[in-house]
This record gives sequence, C-alpha cells and structure tokens, in this order.
Amino acid sequence: MNIQRADSLSELIERVRSLEPFLDSLGDIVSLVDPGMRYLWASASMEASLALLRSEIVGRECFRLHHAVSSVCPHCPVREAMSTGQVVEKELYSKERKKHFLTRGIPVFGPDGRVIAAFEVTRDITDMKTRHLETEAKERYFRYLFENAPVGIFQISMDGKYIAANARQALILGYESPEELMEVVNRTSVKEAHYSSSESREDVLKNLMEHPNLWTTRETEFRRRDGLLIDVQLHHRMVFSPEGEMLHIDGYME
Repeated sequence: MNIQRADSLSELIERVRSLEPFLDSLGDIVSLVDPGMRYLWASASMEASLALLRSEIVGRECFRLHHAVSSVCPHCPVREAMSTGQVVEKELYSKERKKHFLTRGIPVFGPDGRVIAAFEVTRDITDMKTRHLETEAKERYFRYLFENAPVGIFQISMDGKYIAANARQALILGYESPEELMEVVNRTSVKEAHYSSSESREDVLKNLMEHPNLWTTRETEFRRRDGLLIDVQLHHRMVFSPEGEMLHIDGYME
C-alpha cells in the first residue's frame, strides 16, 4: 500500500486509520499534517508523549500545540518536505520539553502530483544524545590528559611502530613533536631508533609476554634522536585479545 499518494485527504486519512495498529506499534511518534500544519491524525505514541487524546490533537496546528507560537517554526522538516516534495530529516531540540528529537517529514502527493499532506515521524533521541555528549566530553578530557601528561605515553605495534605518542614522549627522546617522533622512528622501528642493543628490545618483549595484559616496570637505556643514551623507566604492558593474539604495547616513560 502506497501511503505517499492519495486521491484526497479523506481517502488518505481512512487509509492511515486502517493502518493504526501497525503505526501505533512502531514506537516512533507518527502524525499526519495538512499544508496548514494542522494535525489530521496522531499515533498512540503521540498521545502518550503529549498526554492528550487523539481527539484533542487532531485539528490543532503543530506549532501552537508544541511551542505556543503563532507561525511555523523556521527549520521545520515537515514544512520543508511539503515545500520541496522531498523527504527531509533533521535533529531538533525542544527547549520547552528539554528533549532532543530526530524528525522526518515525508510528503504525500495528490492525483495531480501536488503535495496534499505530510507524515511527521519523530523519535526521542535524548538518551542517545546525552550518552554521545558524555562520551565526547570524556574523550576531550582523556585527550587533554594524554597531550599534557608529565610522563611519556605511547602505544607501539608488535612490529615496533608507533601507533600513538604524546608530547612528553617526544621531548624525552629529543624530537620536536609527537608527529616528528612517529614519522622518523616508523621509518625503521623502535628497536632500531631507541634501544642501545637489540637484546634490550628482545628482553622487554620476553618479559611482557610472560605477563599478558599486566603492567610491569623496567629500567633500560634509550637512544635519543641526537644519539645520546639516557636511562628511562618504562611502565608498560602487552595487550592481548581474548583469543590470545598479541595486539600492541601500551606504556608510560619517565
């Protein structure tokens, strides 16, 4: 059944009513509005969301009902869908309800190809948005700690290439920036660039493999970019997958 085309509004409304059990089961807030932005039909989810009966919603203008304003909201995806004849989806925030919504406007065409109505399908994404914002805040915080830590922080692949390094790591080893450190060292490997002897690197790997996923501390000599050997203390661990595959080495350097 094509509900994006109808011979008349009355036929469209009857068709939508015949689909009420399905539309009410979707979970999303679904409604049908005319070109004047008056509700022609509303789903059970919309009744629950507004704490109003369907009969109290139908006939009312959406902008007055939701926002108590006298004209259509400037960024309304439903109005845009009706004016363009295209499906329009936007993320909106309701100051009145302090909620985030993902709203889609879907135009419905009459027999002459003109838009006679539009479906409004809205999903409350407040919880998802809140989790996303919290995750972004945590990522910014940990990025700040990583970039400004007073110790070197690094992650190295099993073949001895830098995956990540912070500014302090670069400074300790005589490089101008983490980018320069990674670019120069990764031409060969940390074994060639940092360790005073190949045995030192092999000893480190052997010790880490004997303590999978556990932090260990080791003192060793590292070579700076200028060739000077310096004593460093490594706090590091070899990270393994649940299947026992060696993934990479995480570490701190002082």
